[in-house]
Amino acid sequence: MECYNGTCVAYRILFFTRTRFKTCPLAFSNSYPSMSIQTFYTKALLSWMETLSFMGRLDVGVTALLSIRDWYKTHGTIHDNTFTLLNDAYRFILEYYTPIDLCPEQLYISGLAFAPSCRLVDVYSKEIDISVVILPKRDHRWSACLQAIEVPDNHPRGVHFSSGDHRIITRCDSGYIYTFDAHSGAALNVMGGEDDEEPTPFMNISISPDSTQILDAIVQPHAEDGSPSHSDIQVWNAASGALVRRLILDDVFISASYSPDGDRIIIITPSGLCTLDAPTGSHRVL
Repeated sequence: MECYNGTCVAYRILFFTRTRFKTCPLAFSNSYPSMSIQTFYTKALLSWMETLSFMGRLDVGVTALLSIRDWYKTHGTIHDNTFTLLNDAYRFILEYYTPIDLCPEQLYISGLAFAPSCRLVDVYSKEIDISVVILPKRDHRWSACLQAIEVPDNHPRGVHFSSGDHRIITRCDSGYIYTFDAHSGAALNVMGGEDDEEPTPFMNISISPDSTQILDAIVQPHAEDGSPSHSDIQVWNAASGALVRRLILDDVFISASYSPDGDRIIIITPSGLCTLDAPTGSHRVL
């Protein structure tokens, strides 16, 4: 019964989060629903974040806060501080996403204790442990940096946004490709592996226009003298992280990318231009 009730509670919280914010225009169509949302954010906001962290779905909270904040900016009333509180809540969950996601209690220990002076801190000041003295004093405003995302690897090589800015993709010298949710910073997939014998400056990452595939191109050195030998091209499923296909090009690439329609893979080499059929990987004639 305890497990069943826990599942029901989790479902209801996620259902509320995903549906309530999609019906913002209806929620603010009259004063009563508007007031209920204002009451929620001034009374239960931190408990809501804490619950999402316990469920392992703090990323849902980031998306929800962004949606309601942007909608309220256009449709909300200017006679209250709700928008300021919503913006503070969005910045708060981004700033302290990693510690809160690991341990819900960090919402109070790390987040609320060290957040800059803002509407959120004023509203929930009773939740702050007054025995803790913060030196130096709190900042007066949020920093220009929205969020810092930690890559669990050394020497990342470049950062790319997928179409629509839904994913952040980076490749490291180790051969691993990491993808993150662009809104929450949550880790999504890890692709590749420690296939590179040594770091190489000749690598290229490209995302298909529909954001479904990731192209990873590497120049492999010659076994004997270390000179460039051939190009190893791997295509990954962006959603699952599975390897779709692997292609060997008997030449050294200069750049590799998808065509604007996503139908071809365009590779520039010292010998000229090479085009591959994106769905099959077969060579195509220009």
